[in-house]
This record gives sequence, structure tokens and C-alpha cells, in this order.
Amino acid sequence: MKVFVSLFSLLLCASVGFAQSSISGIVLDENSETVPFANAVLYSSADSQMVKAEITDMDGAFRLRSIPAGEYFFTISFVGYADYRTGIFAISEGEAKDLGTIQLAADENVLDAVEVVA
Repeated sequence: MKVFVSLFSLLLCASVGFAQSSISGIVLDENSETVPFANAVLYSSADSQMVKAEITDMDGAFRLRSIPAGEYFFTISFVGYADYRTGIFAISEGEAKDLGTIQLAADENVLDAVEVVA
């Protein structure tokens, strides 16, 4: 009986792991160059709580894994670029959502120079 319960528990945990969803994409700048180390953050649409966060790799790619089914919005931010934000979207159980290529625009409010006076 203990073996049966242990085996059942193991299979249940494995099926829950496979049922989790993911979100992926690639971040580029306005010159179609990759943007490494950008912040990719997923928020719950219900209360704007952060659910998952990831940093883009050297190729500008990101993948947020183990996302429970629900409604979310997603942001990308990086210094020198305007923040990117999606509208609200739903993720179903086991879905692998590809946001495709996300192109960031240069932030118009970036300083050209900083003068330090002592």
C-alpha cells in the first residue's frame, strides 16, 4: 500500500510539472540588435503582483517557466529604452506562449552628459 501511495504521489507531482505553462520571446532594439540583460517581468492582472521575472540572455531571448493558468500582463525594461508593456492576456494550463520579437524604442529622456562638480 505504501508503494502504491508513493507511486501515485510521484505521478501526480510529475503531471503537475508538465501542466505548467511558459512564455518566451526575443528582445531587440530599434536597429534590430539583441538586448541582453533586459528585465522580463510577468504580473498578475488581478492584483498587479509580480509572478515571474527573468533577464534576457546574450541573444536577447527569455523564457518564463512554470506559470500557472490565469490572466497576466508582461513588461520588458532596460536602461536607455522606453518600457514595453503588453495588454492583458490569458495563459491556459500547459500552454507555451511565444510573444515573438519585441522591439524596444530608445527613451527620449536619456541624458546626453552629466557634469560632476566638487
